[in-house]
Amino acid sequence: VGLTGPCGPDTEMFMWIGKEKPEGIPNENPKWVEVWNDVFIQYYKSPEGKFNPLEQRNVDTGMGLERILTILQKKQSSYQTDIFYDLYQEIRKEIRGEITPVRDHKIRIFLDHSRASFFLINDGVLPGKNERESVLRRLIKNATDHLTILFQDYEHLKVFPWWKKSISHFEKVYRGRYVFKDNIIEIIETELNKYGETTKSPEIIKHVTEGISTDEDFDKKIVESQLAKFQPGINLSIFLKSQSLTSLPSVTAGTVAFEAKSTLGFPVEETYKIAEKKLGQEFDRDQAEKIRNIWQTEHQKVSRI
Repeated sequence: VGLTGPCGPDTEMFMWIGKEKPEGIPNENPKWVEVWNDVFIQYYKSPEGKFNPLEQRNVDTGMGLERILTILQKKQSSYQTDIFYDLYQEIRKEIRGEITPVRDHKIRIFLDHSRASFFLINDGVLPGKNERESVLRRLIKNATDHLTILFQDYEHLKVFPWWKKSISHFEKVYRGRYVFKDNIIEIIETELNKYGETTKSPEIIKHVTEGISTDEDFDKKIVESQLAKFQPGINLSIFLKSQSLTSLPSVTAGTVAFEAKSTLGFPVEETYKIAEKKLGQEFDRDQAEKIRNIWQTEHQKVSRI
């Protein structure tokens, strides 16, 4: 509840999604998925930290439509239900190579972010720099970035047709229940065109290019500065070894990709294209993505705090 407010004990219900016999408990085994949560609101927490009984009590219950569908349709996640499944499968079929857990995660992010973007725009939110407008802008950019990484041979703006397919899919899913405005896809396209201008900025391209190198001392400084920000006091060599990272130029490229995306809005895939051109066979995309995801996770932790 935080410092003050209504609160009480809760009970959580979980579903076992494994094919084998259920075992362990939820905080130890990820095959237990929470599907329902009930909070029995019976106290008010005062600024002094006392829990005073409330005259009126209630149950605060949360069980989303997708959780219900996941159970009723006997699926392992909401992305396998008919809210998402057709589009999910269509993207999977178009991706070249193996569908790794990382790639599967990127598909899910696009499905989630694109739908959220459509609902936000439908409710009157437009992409911008402040508050909810900036949230929408980040959703659109992030969803697009994950698509460009999935389809490695695509230019940034060429993934736009998947946005068209996405809104068409969700129009069918919500037909008779929810109507999307006609201008939504135009707003998405305008935002992607603005985003595309960032990818062509000579200043940003120069900055990113200069950050990617095969100079060991230079690379160490780049990665160490990021490590000092998120995990101060940790030795670089020990850190790299603990994460099974063996290509320092690739680790540097992934670090530059994270910084360019988080501070300048420069797409990750564009950084990787520069790295591939500059480093050649020395560039290991998997290692670059691994370190980028590490920094992204650390960044999210700081943001939550």
